[in-house]
Amino acid sequence: MVFGLGGIIAVLVALFVFTLVLFFVSRILFRIMMLVTTIAFVVLIIMGILVLKDAYALSGELQNSENAFILQNNNLTVAGFLINMSSQKPMLLNSSQLANFVNKTPPVSIMNESIANTFYINLSAFTDYNFSVNFSGFEYLNKTDIITILESANATDTIAGFMASNDPQLKNIQMNYAKKLAAQQIQEQYNDSIELKSQVFLLLFGSAVSNVGTKFIFLEAKDKKLFIEPARITFTFINYLPDSIITASQEMKT
Repeated sequence: MVFGLGGIIAVLVALFVFTLVLFFVSRILFRIMMLVTTIAFVVLIIMGILVLKDAYALSGELQNSENAFILQNNNLTVAGFLINMSSQKPMLLNSSQLANFVNKTPPVSIMNESIANTFYINLSAFTDYNFSVNFSGFEYLNKTDIITILESANATDTIAGFMASNDPQLKNIQMNYAKKLAAQQIQEQYNDSIELKSQVFLLLFGSAVSNVGTKFIFLEAKDKKLFIEPARITFTFINYLPDSIITASQEMKT
């Protein structure tokens, strides 16, 4: 097929127009890509600033304010304590005080103590790691025993049973009488069985953080076994971090 001069000119014009259109379209797409990249970069910077600001604020609240730590198991609220890291004087919660944390909206104060943050922790979080628990006066109890106590319907009776079998002053006495004496000793120290569980939970949580490090909190939050109220952007951000980065950041601190 032979093109005349007019046909050749028409083809050249079409190629020129196509090249021109392609150039302008490419230019527009490039500008769109640059705009999207710039927006994404700005959003990341803003998010980074917000996370750092929130993490700094949270660190200050943990150090200088009362924070609640509540233990849950099978959707039941089991035990809890309030603690201000700077004072290192935890307040163990009894049954009436713990009842305030049953609902998803935690109280803003307990016994005139304002609460900055409430951490809800599932008991299953503590089975993910191997560590020892030092319960002063109850050194014969291991982590499995501690979890058994927290799962029990009556912590006083459960610990009394452990005491009757292991305490040097009780294990040679008739079992039922030894358990009765042990229960009396416990009741003299704690208002109720829930306050006793709160003491056991405090020791378990302290042992986890001491042995595993603060990555325990972040990894369990990422695994949906720990959450905080009110919600913090820091913990939302952690959900998108690989476990290896969380572990590595902990190792850098130590």
